[in-house]
Amino acid sequence: MGLIAVGSLKGRPGVTTTALALAICWPQEVLPTVVECDPSGGDIAANWRLHSRPGLTDVAAAAAEFGTGDPEAVEDGVQTITAGGVELRVVCAAPGGAGVRSALPTIAAPGAKILDRPGAWTVADCGRLDWGSAAWPIATAADATLLVVEGSLAGVAHLRSRAGDLRQAEALGARLAVAVAPGEYAAEEVADLLLAADVNLQVLGALGPAKPIGPDPLTWRRRHALKPWRALAQALLEVAEAPEQLAITDTSIEAER
Repeated sequence: MGLIAVGSLKGRPGVTTTALALAICWPQEVLPTVVECDPSGGDIAANWRLHSRPGLTDVAAAAAEFGTGDPEAVEDGVQTITAGGVELRVVCAAPGGAGVRSALPTIAAPGAKILDRPGAWTVADCGRLDWGSAAWPIATAADATLLVVEGSLAGVAHLRSRAGDLRQAEALGARLAVAVAPGEYAAEEVADLLLAADVNLQVLGALGPAKPIGPDPLTWRRRHALKPWRALAQALLEVAEAPEQLAITDTSIEAER
């Protein structure tokens, strides 16, 4: 299986919600484990009224003891939540970020296989992906990295300003794709703006609504609202599983309405 990274390049326009939604709507029988790797701290424990332990720091401790090649280290940090009407495995991080920043050098060490586990998918919530972020090695090592971009001129301009960083990430083997958060521009318009600016990133579509991705029971209407998230998860899985020689580079829209 493999590793999916989710992050933004400016602010945090729904990164945690997107990571959870991808796991909830993953188009395979075994759902991914969501791991909070945001250097600014985690949100899941507070939103679901959990303790932040066990969590990411426990994963790092297990990896330090048994080696960064141990894929079972993740199990030391797993808790279970109900989100979007399904049971989901999560590894929480404490608020504030200090624990995350101390754990990531071990978890994101070169060659580490802690998150990239055989027989299972992991979705890493990397928060804001500044160049030099402690979570950046996770994004470059992932099978696919989804960048959440606001559908606005400012969002597109910021993405364009980071084109050099993104090309370096792709040179390291990263497979980058874009999802568009609500704004003045739809996903198709963001794709056109990127093409016009000669930024060659695949736009998979728009984010779905955030409200169904939570602890409340789903009504029929909310289940229907998961449809765009399912389309986004399917498109991202195709990016992650694309053969090396057929890696996707053309900008296209795959969002299902």
